[in-house]
Amino acid sequence: MNIAKRIRTLRHARHMTQSELAGEQISREMISMIETGRIQPSLETLQYIARQLDITPAQILADETEEGEFQATALREKMFRRYDAGDWDAAIALAQSSEGVDDGVCLLLCQCYVRRGAACYENQKLSAARDAFNRALWYSKRTRYDTTAISGVIARYQYLLDELYYGSGSGNWTQQDFVTQSADFFRLISAFHHAKDHTTDETSGTPFFQDVCYRRAFDGARRMEQGAYAEAKKIFTALLDRQMPPDPALHVYVLQSLEHCCAECQDFRAAYQYSVKRLALLQQLKQETKEESHT
Repeated sequence: MNIAKRIRTLRHARHMTQSELAGEQISREMISMIETGRIQPSLETLQYIARQLDITPAQILADETEEGEFQATALREKMFRRYDAGDWDAAIALAQSSEGVDDGVCLLLCQCYVRRGAACYENQKLSAARDAFNRALWYSKRTRYDTTAISGVIARYQYLLDELYYGSGSGNWTQQDFVTQSADFFRLISAFHHAKDHTTDETSGTPFFQDVCYRRAFDGARRMEQGAYAEAKKIFTALLDRQMPPDPALHVYVLQSLEHCCAECQDFRAAYQYSVKRLALLQQLKQETKEESHT
C-alpha cells in the first residue's frame, strides 16, 4: 500500500497545505516526511491525519486494489470544487488530465459541458455551444446515474440551435403557417428555460415566468394565436426597447414575430425592416460560428 501517496493526494484534493494538515498536534516537517515516504506514521498519527482530512483511517489503509477508487474520489472532490465555484473549464481540465474516469466523473463532466454550452449559447458562440452539448450528451450515456433530466436540457438546447440554423427562424414561411410555426418555436424557447410548454400558468412562480421579457413574449405569442396582431406588435416592440436576456433564439423570435405582426397590420415597410434585421442577426450568428471554426 502507498500511504504516502494516498495522504498527499487526499490533502491536495482538499486544497490543504502541509501546515494545515499538521494542525497543532504534529509538525509540518513530519507531514512532509510521511508524504515522501521517509517515515511511516504511527496508528495514532494516522488517526489524527484522517480526522484532519475528514475521512476514516480505513480509507488511508486500503489495499492497493482500492487505489483507483480513492484516486477517483479525490478527482471527483476537486472537480466538484471547481464546478461549485463556476469554473467548469477547470473541472473539465482536471478530468482530462486523469488516467480514467468513473460514473461520478462522467456525470460531473456531463454537467460541466452543459454549463459550458449554455454560456457559449448566451455569448452567441453557437459552434462552441453545439460542440459542448454533443460532449455532454456523450458523457450522459456513459454513467449509470439517472441523466433523464439533464438529457432533456441537452435536447432542448440542441433543438434551439438547430432551429436557429435551419428552422423557421432562419427560413421563409407562408402566412397561414406562421402562427403554428411561431407558437412551436416559442414553446421550444419556453421548454429550454423551464420544462414547461407555453400554456403554463403564469402564476406558477417558475424561473421561466420570473423573467419579465419571457413573460411578455409569452403574452405576445398568445395575442398572435388569437389574431390580435396590433396588440402583439406593441408587446414585441416594447421588448426591443428593453434589455433582453442574452438568448439568440429569443431575439430572433421577437424580430420574426414583429415581421409577421406588421405584415398582418398592412405595415409592409416595417415588416421588411424587421425581416432585414432578423436576417442580419442570423447572418451575424452564423458568421461568428464560422470564425470560431477557424480559430
